[in-house]
Amino acid sequence: MAHNTGNPIGSTSPKDLSDNARNLDLMLLGDEPSYPDRKGVPRKSWKGMEGEHNADQARRESEFGVAQDNRVASFNNFMEASGYEPPIAYAPGIVLDRTTKTISYLGNEYRSKGEFIPFTTSTWAADEQKLKLIGDDSLRQQLASPQGAGMSGWVRDLPGSQSGDMGKALNVLPVSVLEFSHLVVVRPNPADAETWDWAPAFRAAVLAAVAFGINKVTAPKATYNCSPVYFTGSPIKDVEIDLHGSTVKCIGARTMGTRYDWEYGVFTFHGADSGVSQTVTLPATLPEYTSDWTVNNSAEFTTGDYWIVEIDPDNNPDAGGNFSTKKVWRLLQCTSINSGTSVSFDYARVFQIDSGTKVKYIKVDPVKNVTIKNVELIYDRAYVAGDATAQLEASSGVAFYKAVNCSAEGVTYKRNPKQAVHFEFAHGCSAKRIEMFDPVEDVSGGYCVQFEKSIYFEVEQCRSSKERHLFDATASSNGRVIGCSGFNSANTTFTTHGSWEHDIDYVDNVGHFQLAGSGTDFGQTNLRIKVRNHVGTVLNAVTKVSDLTIENSRFTSVSNINVDGLRISNSEFLNDVRFSKVSSNSKRDSTAEDTYFKVGANFFSLPSVARMVMVRCTLLEMLNTALAGAGQLILVDCTCINTGTANVPLSIPLARLEVRGGIWHGLPIMLDDNVANQVVIFLGCEVDILNKPTTLSLVQTTKTGGSLALTYSPSKSTTAGRHITANNVGVSAPTKILLRDTELVGGTIQVQSPVIAGGWFMRDTVVYNGCVPALPALGPRIGVGNELTI
Repeated sequence: MAHNTGNPIGSTSPKDLSDNARNLDLMLLGDEPSYPDRKGVPRKSWKGMEGEHNADQARRESEFGVAQDNRVASFNNFMEASGYEPPIAYAPGIVLDRTTKTISYLGNEYRSKGEFIPFTTSTWAADEQKLKLIGDDSLRQQLASPQGAGMSGWVRDLPGSQSGDMGKALNVLPVSVLEFSHLVVVRPNPADAETWDWAPAFRAAVLAAVAFGINKVTAPKATYNCSPVYFTGSPIKDVEIDLHGSTVKCIGARTMGTRYDWEYGVFTFHGADSGVSQTVTLPATLPEYTSDWTVNNSAEFTTGDYWIVEIDPDNNPDAGGNFSTKKVWRLLQCTSINSGTSVSFDYARVFQIDSGTKVKYIKVDPVKNVTIKNVELIYDRAYVAGDATAQLEASSGVAFYKAVNCSAEGVTYKRNPKQAVHFEFAHGCSAKRIEMFDPVEDVSGGYCVQFEKSIYFEVEQCRSSKERHLFDATASSNGRVIGCSGFNSANTTFTTHGSWEHDIDYVDNVGHFQLAGSGTDFGQTNLRIKVRNHVGTVLNAVTKVSDLTIENSRFTSVSNINVDGLRISNSEFLNDVRFSKVSSNSKRDSTAEDTYFKVGANFFSLPSVARMVMVRCTLLEMLNTALAGAGQLILVDCTCINTGTANVPLSIPLARLEVRGGIWHGLPIMLDDNVANQVVIFLGCEVDILNKPTTLSLVQTTKTGGSLALTYSPSKSTTAGRHITANNVGVSAPTKILLRDTELVGGTIQVQSPVIAGGWFMRDTVVYNGCVPALPALGPRIGVGNELTI
């Protein structure tokens, strides 16, 4: 710089003007890319700026070219995977100027490769290298269409150990019945799948699920016609069949079993006998409440195996099902080997098995862990009740035979001639949400759920109407029935046959109830049945029922309760109820607490050895013959309202009647039976005999045999007229009458000779208050204190 004054910008110094002129000349015309200004800062020259621009332009052109090549390649790749125009038959002279234009040659389709577009065809030999075969591209486009899935083929294989392709993914999905539609042979209308017989497809789907270890079978919700499907060979295990609410119509005849066999259904799952069995005659009695059993050779038993244990195997059931001698007939699991001749099963007997009894053991390979659910079954065939052929061909809905841990859930059966769900020789099985309405009623069918010769079962939330039985337990035990309701039953909603059923709990159910009601063929015996929160019409405990417990329940119709060891609490019997007893299997007395009874006639008919205690109960409408038995009735703080025939006393043939506390209202009582050692006690109770003529006493006796001990000490008595009258009692009937701590308001006591012979009549506290003793001219006088004056 010539001057380089360093003056600030804006200087008007001639020297600075000279420097600026010189710098401008260099900046515009100089060959260097930059020059310093008068302040010494480098500035790009015109030459320098032109050089940078040219270099940047070259770089941009290069980058654009590369990017354009990439875009062309991407476009060509896209076009290769895209659809194409309809092909033109190959010939010389065709201009191929775009990727989508195609030609056909010898049945194949081609397009031009991207690098040769455009070109005009000449000869095949010259053009072939410029063309690309595109048949697979068209296929890809078709596969991507909504109908593309139907073009793919797939056959289920064993699931792979690793994922990686669509086939392996599909192999682990539930098995669909539709996978086996090609096995359907019967197709009345090939275009309408609802007319086909889907039985082969259902059977193949289940077998495939088991074989492949998928353990689940499904079907799209639809309507399927189906002949009965049987799994009766190698037992099915570990599979769930979920039909998602589909309807299955039974269209074919049942082809297996005999006339009354209901263990064959629309869907049948059977276990198999292993071929191993042995029979032993017991050398010693097997006591109750133990699980040890005598066998011939325990080496044939293995812990965990399942065996049918049958008492008295020579007594085969007839068509009606004779179970009378079979105290045990169930499928049990072996739990231990005790010795060479003793094993244990998972069942503690509740009945003694006497020495000399035959016991048969049959080893079973059971159906195991099978569930069928969410299906509506319709019996879609003609059926005539009572017709032998129709009964032979009729099917249950779902049947399990020799089964362990199996279940039916969400099954509805319409127009069924037999059971909706049937379990026989079942262990730990369940029926849940089973429904049946308006079945074909017949003596051999019309049941909703039945467990026969089964143990450890559950029945929940089942519904029915007009069925023969909603739930039936036959020769079964250790089960629960919960939340089930039936209406307008043709026979009985809930029933046991009396074939040694025991330990069954019924909770929160609705319907008619009958225990041990099928007569002598079935053994007549039930033990330890519990009914809680039940609402029903009738409760009939027919023969040899022991240890029945009823809690928080209500029954509206006539009930007959033949029970030994009865427990009732917080319940209501709103129509005539009748108590009787013929069995003696229980170790407890019969009791009732806080329960309402409409009594009627023959209310209490227990034998003399039987005792029943009622506490805080209400007994209404007691008729003259309400107490008809010879047993012992103890009433504690009860309200007893007698509404029999006016002026006719209530007959007391009981060995013992105690009224302790509470209220006795209505009728006097008559002791007129030859009961030995009869005891009658009124103690601390309120006695009120209304509208009674003076000739009728509160307590009368005309006993001519036996003996009587009468204690009469009410807390309050509003009875007018005579209180106690003893007439024409023979010498052989020693009578003991004790009046204690009582005031006989306006009444008299009349004792006629020779009532005192062999007995006594005394009052330990005498309060007459106008009472005039009416005694015979000759004979005993009233004793005062502890002395008897004659």
